[in-house]
Amino acid sequence: MFENFVLKDKKYKISLYKWRGWVTLSIPLLVGVFVIFYALKTSLPSARSPVLFYSTHNRDDLKLVLIHAIEKSQRSIHFRTYALTDLSILSLLKKKAEQGIDVHLYYHKNTSPKVHLLEGVHFYFYPFQGKGLMHEKLWIIDESQIFFSSANITYSSLKIHENSIIGVYSPELATALVQSQNREIVHTIQEQTIRYFSLPSREALDSLLKVLDQAKKRVDIFLFTFTHPHIVEKLIELHAKGIQIELTIDAATARGASKKAIVALSQAGIVVHISRGMQLFHHKWALIDNDTLIFGSANWTRAAFCQNKDFIFLLSPLKKNQIKHLNSIIKNINKQHDSSVSSFVDKIYPTIKRA
Repeated sequence: MFENFVLKDKKYKISLYKWRGWVTLSIPLLVGVFVIFYALKTSLPSARSPVLFYSTHNRDDLKLVLIHAIEKSQRSIHFRTYALTDLSILSLLKKKAEQGIDVHLYYHKNTSPKVHLLEGVHFYFYPFQGKGLMHEKLWIIDESQIFFSSANITYSSLKIHENSIIGVYSPELATALVQSQNREIVHTIQEQTIRYFSLPSREALDSLLKVLDQAKKRVDIFLFTFTHPHIVEKLIELHAKGIQIELTIDAATARGASKKAIVALSQAGIVVHISRGMQLFHHKWALIDNDTLIFGSANWTRAAFCQNKDFIFLLSPLKKNQIKHLNSIIKNINKQHDSSVSSFVDKIYPTIKRA
């Protein structure tokens, strides 16, 4: 009996090892299946769902969204970007051009050194060397799908740093953006109004200040860099009227370029949260009263509104599902970063007097 027991025990051990081995071998396969499923699952804006939000804080893979859009292209691709260096995106663009798709690339020459490798039929290059920066992050597919982004087309921006994209399906707006030189475009999609501004533009700054001035209860702001004194003054004015304002900003710029603005806001009693981690908090958007979204490639700086090639737009009124989605993003941002009631200024500038 004892020998039989030992034999059974050995068989059990052998079976256990085999089971563990199968599990170990299956993990890569399961991961591959998940990746394929996720890729197929990635939604793009369409006539049925014309406005979609993507954010790293909702675990959206921004690079996968862009790849999926490029792969689906049938006629044309227009990229406007500060930097275009991601090798897999460059390779995919070359493949699409070889298939006869026209690829138009607007980029900042100094930050996209490998773009010249794409030279060939169906490629059209528009390097920017003017005053200021070519700082747009705008991708248009087949003159119908538009992706307004805070991310550059680099591996780190798409895969590591914190960014967001708004996808819009509108052939009319896409065509206007491709063909028009208008500094302002007003467009309606399913009872929602998009008011788009090409920067530099004084009108864009005036409109931003005006829409902030219309806030009744709350303004949530998420920025990489914030230095514009007129916007700082407007937020302090709103706070004095009882409007609840919270700002989340990148840690590095908060201690550097944005320091003066952050100190002024904190002294006025406005809550400021600092990002955590080594990745850049690269967002450029704000939500007003759960009704109006401000989004763009532009940081809230003088250079963006007065000098750089940038964009900003206003979307309103927001729909219930959009509000839910945006609040989910805000909730996840607050979980990840400093969501304490006090400002981070209390921690790194403890001697500052606050209202």
